[in-house]
Amino acid sequence: MLRKNWFTTSIFFQRKTQSLKDQRRSRRRRLSIFEHLERRELLTTVSWIGGSGDWNVGANWSNGVGPAAADDAVIDVPGSAVTITHSSGTHTVASITMAETVRLTGGTLIVSNLVAGSGVLAIAGGTLQDANVGLSTPIQATSGTINHVTINGNLDVLEGNAYLSIRNGLTLNGTATLSFADRLYFEGTQTLGGNGTVAFTDNATYGSLIVNQNNMTLTIGAGITVRGGSTSTNF
Repeated sequence: MLRKNWFTTSIFFQRKTQSLKDQRRSRRRRLSIFEHLERRELLTTVSWIGGSGDWNVGANWSNGVGPAAADDAVIDVPGSAVTITHSSGTHTVASITMAETVRLTGGTLIVSNLVAGSGVLAIAGGTLQDANVGLSTPIQATSGTINHVTINGNLDVLEGNAYLSIRNGLTLNGTATLSFADRLYFEGTQTLGGNGTVAFTDNATYGSLIVNQNNMTLTIGAGITVRGGSTSTNF
């Protein structure tokens, strides 16, 4: 009788243990599915659906609030030429694909990865940070700041008295063109790297590359060419 009870108890214990293992495996599978769904939900595309307007207005975006740090922002309004203005606040997105004009007039736009497309990016008072810009059109800058940016394309600073502040280095793999009294301000010790060209137009009498703090150094990488126009240029 004792042997029978021990045998019965042993079978019950094994079945209970196996049941607990099955429950744990089932729970892990459910968690894995939920985590996968969560990742799919977080890595989303958020599209601009408004006309010309401000980045901060949630109704202009397909999700009703605007893109967040893990979102890919798509700015393309077929059949229309619209301008999106980033006027204030700090916003972070994973990437931007654009076929329209985006104007940075204030605040900070942080892009973790690529800014690409055929649109026009105009920097006129705001800050672009961490972006890898690969637009097919030149960046147009009249004022403002680029902070730790890579430009795989062209940069035009062509307003005659424009300036663009640069922080935490600039990698230039295209041509930055400056005219008359346009300036690139390097804030503190920095490196201008890449394989690009800084070109001053023929009328760039007062065009300058400026390190705007005393006892600081601007290191110009071996792949960078600085080319003056037919008049004198300041370095």
